[in-house]
Amino acid sequence: MKTPDEMKQFILHHEHRIRRFALDYFEEAQSDDEELLSIVLKACEMGNQMDARRESLYGAREFAVSPIMASELFRRIKDEPALQPDYARILLSAHPLVLAGLSDGLSSLPATLRQKIERRINLVRLTTPALLEEWRRFAEEIRGEEYSVVDFSFVIAMAREIARRSDLPKLELSETIRKYQDGDPDDWYDDYEGAMACVLAGYLKDESAVPALLDALDSDIDLLQERAMYALVRIGTQSVVDAVEKRFGESEWDFHNYATGVLAGIKTPYSEAATLRLFQKATDIEEQVMLADTLCRLTSAVDIPTMKELFEQTNYNLDLLEVLYANCVINGIDNREVQQWKETLDEIDEAFERRLRFERAVENRSKKKVGRNEPCPCGSGRKYKKCCGA
Repeated sequence: MKTPDEMKQFILHHEHRIRRFALDYFEEAQSDDEELLSIVLKACEMGNQMDARRESLYGAREFAVSPIMASELFRRIKDEPALQPDYARILLSAHPLVLAGLSDGLSSLPATLRQKIERRINLVRLTTPALLEEWRRFAEEIRGEEYSVVDFSFVIAMAREIARRSDLPKLELSETIRKYQDGDPDDWYDDYEGAMACVLAGYLKDESAVPALLDALDSDIDLLQERAMYALVRIGTQSVVDAVEKRFGESEWDFHNYATGVLAGIKTPYSEAATLRLFQKATDIEEQVMLADTLCRLTSAVDIPTMKELFEQTNYNLDLLEVLYANCVINGIDNREVQQWKETLDEIDEAFERRLRFERAVENRSKKKVGRNEPCPCGSGRKYKKCCGA
């Protein structure tokens, strides 16, 4: 398998799907490598499609931000209005200490963004008891709000500042995490304390919270499951991998879905070996696909022939094809079969783009009906009846 340092170059790969795979690799790993963001910004300059740039920036939304990169994001927020929300999302997750270095130029920012940054900078000035009180106050502030309007990046910023404190008292995070596991999943957004506790457990690398985090993977609350998964990745010890492997055979699909996310995020040979054992023992085909996907995301080249066989057995599962193809490229496997996979993926991408262009064109021309013999709005050059209207 490739190391994180070896994977960095692939963020700048000439093929967009390999760039996306590499970015996913580091997003899954919850990496705090400050070099990554500068590479992502370079990757954004490789294409002029706004959607692709937004996708890359979203993948980097919780990447570590260095003082130099904070200044660069600050500049781009002012100079690139179309991407201002995307750059701001990354900046708002930065460590408050880093944001403090921008305080002199905040007056030029939109009022809402300026206030959010100022609130983060203020965290640095708080005593540890006051900081923990701010954490509790924010949990109350967002109680009952829908996730789409919650400034969850503030939770990340607070967790980063709390983890920096040397005078932090012992926090009973396990109790808070377990408190919300049995709630009504339809009302998961009513209270964020459990998910927030997962975030903090991850940044504190609190191994005592591992059993509660594993239980959270088996809950019915999406945000709790996701944040427990990320926390376990951040803790990232061999004991976490052992615990996931042990519980895997005793659990159902929901746990498997997030547990494989933990194994995929811990980019170590130890995690690869555990995943390989689970893959070789699995008898259910959906479970096999899930574990093959995980091995690919770990860039494992150990059992690629078996993964190819599985791909054929699943009637050419496209999700598996995407990661299997990327894994082969990254491991330097280039043969006729891999080239055929690329051609298939290119055809699928083109069909998707053509359909997207058509939908946008129809939306823009909604007042005028497209005739069957007119040029297709997708821009293919063919008649509508032989293209998107077929």
